[in-house]
Amino acid sequence: MNARRLLASTALVTGTALACTLLRPLEGISDGKRDAAPADAVPDVAPHCIDGIMNADESDVDCGGAECWGCLYDRRCRADADCATGRCNVLQCDCAPGFVAVDYPAAVPAAKYCVSSTEVTYAGYASFLAQCSDASCGAWQYASLAVGCGWNQDLAPSTSDPGCPPAANAIDAGLPAACVDWCDAYTYCAHRGLRLCGGVAGGTAQFDMPRATEWYNACSKLGERDYPYGLAFDPAACNGPEGGAPAPPATFPACVGPYPLLFDLSGNVAEWEDGCSSKDQTAECPARGGFYDSDEFGLTCLSLARLPKMTRAPWVGFRCCRG
Repeated sequence: MNARRLLASTALVTGTALACTLLRPLEGISDGKRDAAPADAVPDVAPHCIDGIMNADESDVDCGGAECWGCLYDRRCRADADCATGRCNVLQCDCAPGFVAVDYPAAVPAAKYCVSSTEVTYAGYASFLAQCSDASCGAWQYASLAVGCGWNQDLAPSTSDPGCPPAANAIDAGLPAACVDWCDAYTYCAHRGLRLCGGVAGGTAQFDMPRATEWYNACSKLGERDYPYGLAFDPAACNGPEGGAPAPPATFPACVGPYPLLFDLSGNVAEWEDGCSSKDQTAECPARGGFYDSDEFGLTCLSLARLPKMTRAPWVGFRCCRG
C-alpha cells in the first residue's frame, strides 16, 4: 500500500452501507494502512473498497483490511489496524486509551468520534520531537504543502516569545504543551496518526461557524451546555478565571465533561482548532475554550480567540481528535 492517509471525519456511504470516515488526506504516515476516504476526489483504493459489499479481507462493509480505509466507531474489526479510531475492542472499533468517545450530531451519518481526554503535554510533545525532526518527518513535509505551513521551520516550543519558558530545560513536562503555533499543533496530531480537531462534518471547520466543529460539539454535548460541566458558570470548577498559570491536565477534577474523563475544555490553556481563515501564513486560526486568566464568557464552549497562525503563547495549547 501507499503511505497512510489521515483524513478529517465524516462518513462515506455506499448504497445503504456506512463504510468509513472521510478524513483529511495526509501523506507521510507510513504504517501500510490508510484511515479513510478523500472527500472530494476519486479514491485511489481497490475497487472492492467502494462497492457497498463486505468482501476481500474487509472487516466491515468497504472498510478495514489491508487495502481499505479504517472503519468508524462501532463498526466491525479484527485488529486495531482495521479501525480509524485506533482500537479494536471485542471485534468493534472503539476509541484508543487516552481518548473519549463523543457523539456526532444527528445530521452526521456516523456513531461517534474520539477526542483526546486531556490537552497534549510537554512530555508528549517532546516524544514527538524526538521522532520527527524538521528534515525527516513525512507528516511535516506534507503539512507544509497542504495547510500553508512552509514558512514554519521550527517545530520546537518557543523559548523567546513573552511568557514562554526561557530554555528547553526550564519546561515542566507535565504541563500542557503551549508556546506552539498552529502549524506545530497540526503536525503533532498528523504525525501521531490523529488530526487537529476540525469541522464536525469533516475536514477543516468553517471560520465563521464556531458551533459546527468537533471541539464545540465535544465541549457543549451537541449544544446542550454552555460549559463542559453544565449550564451555569462555576468559577472554581476549572483553571480560570485569574488562575495565573497553566496546571497539569486533569488537576481540576470538576473541570470534566460533558463526557466522563474529558478534562479541561474550559480554561487552563486555549486549544488550537483546525478552522483557519485561509492557508496563508497570515491567516487567523481559532483557539477554543479560554485559558487560566479568562473571564466567565471566555470560558464558555462557544468562546474562541482568533489568532495569527504564527502565534506562540504560553496560554495556547491543543488536543487531537480521530476516527
